[in-house]
Amino acid sequence: MKNTNRNLNLFFVPVLLSLILFITSCEKVLEEDVFVDIASNNFFQNDKDAITAVNAIYAKMRADGTVTGQSGQQEGWGMFAYGEATIFNYQQVQTDELFVQWANFNVFSNFTLTPSSYGNFGSLFGDLFEGIFIANNVLANVEGNEKLSEETRNRVRGEALFGRALFYNAAYSLYGNIPKITKPESDPLNLPEQVPPAEIAQLIIDDFTEAANLLPESYPPSDYGRFTKGTALGQLARFQLNQKNWSQAIEAAREVIALNYSLSPEYGEIFGLDNGNNPEIILTLPSIAQPGIGNTLVAHTSQSDYIIGSWGGHLARNSFYDSFDQDDIRRSFLIKDYTTAGGDSKTVSNGAMIIKYEPDPNRVGPWGGNDIVLHRLGEVYLTLAEALNEEIGPNMESIDLINTLRDRAFNNDPTKRIQLSDFANKEALRDYILLERSWETYAENYRRDDLLRHGKYIQKANERGIANAQQFHVLYPIPQFEIDRNPNLDQNQGYD
Repeated sequence: MKNTNRNLNLFFVPVLLSLILFITSCEKVLEEDVFVDIASNNFFQNDKDAITAVNAIYAKMRADGTVTGQSGQQEGWGMFAYGEATIFNYQQVQTDELFVQWANFNVFSNFTLTPSSYGNFGSLFGDLFEGIFIANNVLANVEGNEKLSEETRNRVRGEALFGRALFYNAAYSLYGNIPKITKPESDPLNLPEQVPPAEIAQLIIDDFTEAANLLPESYPPSDYGRFTKGTALGQLARFQLNQKNWSQAIEAAREVIALNYSLSPEYGEIFGLDNGNNPEIILTLPSIAQPGIGNTLVAHTSQSDYIIGSWGGHLARNSFYDSFDQDDIRRSFLIKDYTTAGGDSKTVSNGAMIIKYEPDPNRVGPWGGNDIVLHRLGEVYLTLAEALNEEIGPNMESIDLINTLRDRAFNNDPTKRIQLSDFANKEALRDYILLERSWETYAENYRRDDLLRHGKYIQKANERGIANAQQFHVLYPIPQFEIDRNPNLDQNQGYD
């Protein structure tokens, strides 16, 4: 985000966040002695208090600690960024899109992760429930609070409901069998138990739906990055798609498309240095080229002699790179052949660098200023196209939606358009949409869920030689230390 004048206070609220994390850090959410309201007697007294409290949800998306030597700045390895215990790694590394060269990631890529082998990756489970606690605390203190204006009370409630659903959505996808916690208090003698996954799914649907009804369509520039009606509807559409609730996915996707979003004329602009103003982006994590608050995907994927100081760990698989039409502009952001910083010509020995975000010449170390794109209109087009196909079979609207994206990807070359006659049945178009999804949205945290929805997650792993990948691997194990803290938790099947 090149314009650093925007107000990013919503992501950096160290005093409040420190208080919240003090409550939850020593003993994770699922083993609290007692959850207490944050200064309930002297907080939530006015609109400003409520907004400051809900800002902690945004901070939790970004942060998992304070940057050493950077007073007040939260570390940018949080769950929606690109560090080890992030949704990016959980959703991408076990798929056919990318791999990681570092050996400690082998437990993911080789499907050998056990409840006790998480290492630095294991904090995600607790982080998600800390986020849920923060949201529950806000909800408990704003609902019916007459000290707040009705406008602020509704908006903050909408933000908290969206945040809770966002965290629960990730936990539900990754772990499946999880507790349903909707209040910020718990009984230390009766720790939370898992509920049927259908209960969690309904909670997510209800929260996204109510959030969409409460949140505004837009904010002034000073509130850039906040959750809106569109962010809630967009996540609802995607969740309904993953639940195979086709008609509900269609309805929510149509509502998003009717709002004030539009496709970016250029694919690369979505991820450029000025992408904070991009009309396609629905949900974003604002970034600045500063330690702890920047975007590090380029550093994670670039060869060290291409972008000095990079780590060259996360790379696109050769098979994925080769699946593209060579004229597809989207492939140009996967770099195999490159010129080093010293002027030499080189080729990546295995895979391709994922330079989807424009390298920031003003980055500070690994930290670039491109906002992290968490959801965008292009994905909603594909959600609508897929749901329509599942509902009624091959249809012209689905074809038109896909061709709109392909027109952008091929500079409006009419020969690259697909035709309705290309698809004899629902299954043929379904398989094609999965391919188009990979080309359009690679490295955007969708691939694992897409493969699961299509029933191809384990199949794809087996096809690339991971013979031990079995059906129970559709869920991750609950970290053993979380079960040790809360004996009411049962391990996911296959990991006992």
